[in-house]
Amino acid sequence: MQKEKVMVYPFDLEFSPVIRHENFLDSFEIVELVSPKGWGLVGKDASFADGGDLLEMIVKDDFMKGLEKCDTVIFSDSEYYEDMENDIYLKMQQAAQSKKNIVSFLNLEGTEKKHILELSKTNNIYAKFVCNIEDTENNYLSGRQISEMSEVKYKNNSFNFEYIHKIETPIIFVMGLLERISKFEIQLSLRDKFQKMGYKVCQIGSRNYCELLGFHSFPHFMQVNYLSEVDKITMFNHYVKKIEDEERPDVIIIGIPGGTMKVNNEFTNKFGTYAYEISQAVEPDYFIMSTSYEKFKPEYFANLSLSAKYKFGHEIDCFNMANVQIDWNKTIELLYDIYIKLDSNFVSNKVEEYLNENIPVFNIFDAKHVDEIVNNIIDKLSSYAETEII
Repeated sequence: MQKEKVMVYPFDLEFSPVIRHENFLDSFEIVELVSPKGWGLVGKDASFADGGDLLEMIVKDDFMKGLEKCDTVIFSDSEYYEDMENDIYLKMQQAAQSKKNIVSFLNLEGTEKKHILELSKTNNIYAKFVCNIEDTENNYLSGRQISEMSEVKYKNNSFNFEYIHKIETPIIFVMGLLERISKFEIQLSLRDKFQKMGYKVCQIGSRNYCELLGFHSFPHFMQVNYLSEVDKITMFNHYVKKIEDEERPDVIIIGIPGGTMKVNNEFTNKFGTYAYEISQAVEPDYFIMSTSYEKFKPEYFANLSLSAKYKFGHEIDCFNMANVQIDWNKTIELLYDIYIKLDSNFVSNKVEEYLNENIPVFNIFDAKHVDEIVNNIIDKLSSYAETEII
């Protein structure tokens, strides 16, 4: 099947994991990356966005020229999106009028979205807003359908709707202490490595467009306000069980949106709500926690692991130290979390200081560390199997 040539706009750190794992995009070939001039990426290799190895794609700033080279435009989510709504809407119109397909990770207001859909129909192209559950292909049951299915299944049993299943397949949790600290890169790197080793991977990602990459997005029913938290926990468990039964994987990777706890009253990280709910719904067999870069003492990681044990029911098996550091002065001044990007080699050197600690610390942008994480996971899961046999 011939792949559609794709331009990505606006390109920044948020889309970097997809570029690094473009092999998961079965239908698309990325040929152009375009960013606004003020973002500091134009004229540089795309790797400048995340500080990892070279990607050998230069970021450009001419959207209209980019349209000449592509069949489809992916409008990517961005940390700066709130200031770009008018710009995004304008460029979607330009894309549609140039007869380019539209795949949007962003939502638009009702009238604007309707206009883009009408333009796409007029110009005989397609427009997909994959941030909306109704527009996402290959979805499993919706939250309401799972609820109805579960209630019917158990209404004649002694169990009530709060009954949860035991998941037999090993589960890997990928959490982040904060938001935007390489969680998605970890998820894709693990998927890539396990698949190349011949394992069948089932995956629920922490973003809303994961179907484009061949796996399941974080389910919509976890984000709605018409369900109780108890129902969400129960339904997430049933959701995972349904996927396990239908796909029969060797391993399940679950990426969890948001952070695990609030930093202070201004930076809440969604209060760690998703992390707590999912840890109640399913039990992990291996737990990865990503942190930002700081000059942490070894006991900091031990204390975090102990905290996770009591909050989420499982100690942390390994840490990832992301190549970003919070700029606390600007964050406090602007009331918005500001990150400083660091060179990946610098972080790897820091990680070496923790080599002799009980809980391993890795850098996901170091290829050697990716292998070590996967080997550590396999060793840990194998030890569980041996214990059960004994």
